[in-house]
Amino acid sequence: MSATSITTLTPIRRAPPDRRLAPRFPRPLTPAEKAALQAVFEPHLAWPPRVTPAEPLQLKQAARRLDITASAVKVRLEGARAKAELLGLERPAGVTDPAYLYVLVAAKYLRPPSNRCRFTAFE
Repeated sequence: MSATSITTLTPIRRAPPDRRLAPRFPRPLTPAEKAALQAVFEPHLAWPPRVTPAEPLQLKQAARRLDITASAVKVRLEGARAKAELLGLERPAGVTDPAYLYVLVAAKYLRPPSNRCRFTAFE
């Protein structure tokens, strides 16, 4: 190759963006998923918090409150749990384990109770 020859530069092609690396945010909770979460985890969402440890409602009891079957409640909770996993739930959780509820509340997918306790002085 001589010093007088001109080399042509070929443009560099950029690789398409890898969509797998982009953060994926799940869709908002459906009204049915919110209703199931609120029915099962009502004691966990209560404000002010209870003094005794809160226990989630059984699926049958929540189903009676929502006038649906227990399996329908489970399907709704599984959908909510799947969204919590996409948001960063770190460990496997059952549908009545409140660990994924806290992930959803922290990510603002579910609102914590808005009414605050007002303390009054007793005379």
